[in-house]
Amino acid sequence: MGSDFYCYGHFNSDGVCRYVGKGKSERAWSFLQRSKRWNTEFAGTEPKVVIFEEYLTEEEAFQIERKIIAKFLAEGNDLINVYSGKMIEGERDERAFEILSKERSGENHYGWGRTRPRWIIERLNEGKRLKAPKPRLGAKLSEEHKAKLHAAAHSPEARAKMAATKRGQKLSDEHRAKLSEAQKGRVRSEETRQKMSEAQKGRPSPLKGRTMPDEWRQAISKATMGRRPLTAEEQAKRLATWKARGGTTSKAKAVVCIETGATYRCAKDAAEAVGGNDKHIQACCVKRRKSHRGYTWKYADRKLRQIPPTLAL
Repeated sequence: MGSDFYCYGHFNSDGVCRYVGKGKSERAWSFLQRSKRWNTEFAGTEPKVVIFEEYLTEEEAFQIERKIIAKFLAEGNDLINVYSGKMIEGERDERAFEILSKERSGENHYGWGRTRPRWIIERLNEGKRLKAPKPRLGAKLSEEHKAKLHAAAHSPEARAKMAATKRGQKLSDEHRAKLSEAQKGRVRSEETRQKMSEAQKGRPSPLKGRTMPDEWRQAISKATMGRRPLTAEEQAKRLATWKARGGTTSKAKAVVCIETGATYRCAKDAAEAVGGNDKHIQACCVKRRKSHRGYTWKYADRKLRQIPPTLAL
């Protein structure tokens, strides 16, 4: 490789060096094909050319150029050079980054005011989809890192932000159906059930104090009884039957305590006998609960469930 390279500087009329470069042949005295910053600095004038060192190889010229630029910048001379000499692999020139970012932002950006055709946008989107996954994808996190992420996501501030985001949000029917489908068949541990129970304690019931419209009452009556709404005469007759049976409905089912073998007329009577809840006993009979008050329950045989004809509607 020849030693025909040199380092030069361009000085303004005040004798201040404004540009440092390297080249060979007549490059230092050629003022064509210069940058926009150079043309702005020396508009209408010719700079004074000073040769710092000559008879250098290209690599030596690069190294000396870097040293001279660093020397001028350290002395407070803001050169019009964008880059501080030859870039080394993996190096980041912060000064060049700031200059280019300022000069190419806003209206100075090459794409300012341009509208891309639809086919270009689709090609760019396709390229993003085909791009190789990031190295972080699938990386295994340490237990300490997982604990930090969990603590950050479940902090009081994060919970308050999530609650504020969800508050007042109305879910679509499709979204509700997806949530319901995702919960089907899900088995919660006993620890999770206890935590959910503790979280609900002390909270007022959302149905407390609400008055159900007549349309809702009729709809519920139709769904549960499978018949038309009762007339006033039918309601009075049904009420009399309910009172004659001691406050139980005509469709009450007898229940049996498996441990003691005792048979009760209905779940309400069984609950009064053991000091429990009739709804929980019914849940045991349909296998939604395992036990209640330490007893297991089941519905009695069909014969014991028959209602006397005198009490039937």
